[in-house]
Amino acid sequence: ETSRDALAKALYERLFDRLVEVVNHVMGEGEEQHAADGGFIGLLDIFGSEVFAVNSFEQLLINFANEKLQALFTQSAIERVQHEYDVEGLPWERIEYTDNADVLRLLEGRPLSVLSMLDDVCLSTNASDESFVTLLHTTFAAGAEHANAAFETPLFNADLSFSVHHFAGRVTYSADFFLAKNRDTLFAELPLLMRDSSLPLPSALFAHKHDDGPAAPHARAVGSGRRRRGGGGGPVGGAARGKATQFVSVSAQFRASMSALVQTL
Repeated sequence: ETSRDALAKALYERLFDRLVEVVNHVMGEGEEQHAADGGFIGLLDIFGSEVFAVNSFEQLLINFANEKLQALFTQSAIERVQHEYDVEGLPWERIEYTDNADVLRLLEGRPLSVLSMLDDVCLSTNASDESFVTLLHTTFAAGAEHANAAFETPLFNADLSFSVHHFAGRVTYSADFFLAKNRDTLFAELPLLMRDSSLPLPSALFAHKHDDGPAAPHARAVGSGRRRRGGGGGPVGGAARGKATQFVSVSAQFRASMSALVQTL
């Protein structure tokens, strides 16, 4: 069931990307011209912070994206300008502002952060949403060795929830299904099967795009790729044989995407 859902999402993602490519090709000069002139006009559709009655894994990633963009704005609009004034010797009055460094350190910092610890927990066969939340409380709550001011233990349902003081305000997250949503593993054999499909569209969708290797940092080997199959020798068994199946979490892919966006901006 998990593999089925992951494959369905991968099909949807690739189909969406294909539609974008077709629209860009029809409206513009094509990728060749874009690569030649080295420029483009982009529209940034900012997520906007999300706070619902029940906030889950999706809201955590969306609010993380907003924190990244807020940090970029702070650096570009305030810190960089103040530095330029100093370099040029211009008189100016320091602007007092609140940054979100604590939040970003809590969510993506190294060596310990909410998202990196979620990835580590997802590699354990005995882990659960409850054990993940317990680990967060013992690591980041007040008085802990790695206490973070942006983290808070809720008064109620603390065994399955945690709060983060985001730049826009406090959000309490319910960790139900966090591990399942973050795993969402598309094993290497499935893209190979789709590539060999007799239907032209699925085969084309999996022909080029992040098919065989991890598409984000923090890929982990989660098992031996050597598998015995009856009748052996097909492209799936042959190509996957001898390779460890790579686990690339949803949060790792999202972080890589955000890093690329910030670099572009």
